[in-house]
Amino acid sequence: MRVIIADDDLTYAQSIADELAAQGSPGTRQAHTVAQLVALIADARPDAVLLDVQMPLRENEPSATNAGLIAARYLCEHHPEVAVLVTSAHWDVPLIAAFLELGDNVAYLQKGRARGEVVQAIRDLLDDNLTLAPDVVEAIRRKDVATGRQARLTDREQDVLALLLQGLKNPAIADSLHISRNTLDNALGNIYDKFGLHEDQDKRVRAVVLYLTGIQIPDPPQLRLHDLERTAETVSAVAHCLRGRVGPGSNFRMLARSGALINLFVIRIERAGREADSLGPGQRGRVRLAGTGGELLTDPCTVIRTGGAY
Repeated sequence: MRVIIADDDLTYAQSIADELAAQGSPGTRQAHTVAQLVALIADARPDAVLLDVQMPLRENEPSATNAGLIAARYLCEHHPEVAVLVTSAHWDVPLIAAFLELGDNVAYLQKGRARGEVVQAIRDLLDDNLTLAPDVVEAIRRKDVATGRQARLTDREQDVLALLLQGLKNPAIADSLHISRNTLDNALGNIYDKFGLHEDQDKRVRAVVLYLTGIQIPDPPQLRLHDLERTAETVSAVAHCLRGRVGPGSNFRMLARSGALINLFVIRIERAGREADSLGPGQRGRVRLAGTGGELLTDPCTVIRTGGAY
């Protein structure tokens, strides 16, 4: 098991590396900034990254609260084969939901656990059986006490819900509860019906977390860019709007090839050879973005809007 530990707490990172070595996984690499992680990832070819939510983006910079999310998006975009176990000293539901949106190869674990538990969580994630640690699941379910949404569920459905939130897939849930697949399918169907949700295997944990906590997080507009043409300060690319709507002035934040964090903003949109005021869901066109600072972007890449127009 090859692991990169991305954490600016050197003592914590080394303790986990020592535990991994003791359990037969020597040679763990460490990164203490997002830029170091980006530089390491291609060479180290890890199975998993243990990623701190808050860490510096580059050397000699203070910790950034969104650094872990930026790094996780980069990993899921460019290295989707790598499992990402996110750690944080404090659990935050909107942040958890943002990480879970990235896919089913991302899991969340609260810090303060024994080293052996952390290593086991990495193994569980690689075995496709972890999304949220049981203590985080319990905290989320306690938050629902005021609304009583879980009170609509039977005892069996409550048991299924707890394992669903941990990220177990259907066969593992059925085995853990010693029930048939038909019984499980019925229980899951009842949960979704009572919560008014649609089953989405990739995002079902996120949907239930947001429902139980009463938090509404709009999905940010997202562009898929390819065939990039770079000038000194701008980049032009063919763009496919995956969701939302973007227009001139829309801001994006992403990692360049060097690991540098850059802020891009749309300065022009063209559709069918003519200037357009926006791109909407499913639409394609050509966009020109400023703010690269001469940095090279990966081609293709996906960018998520952080502000600006629309």
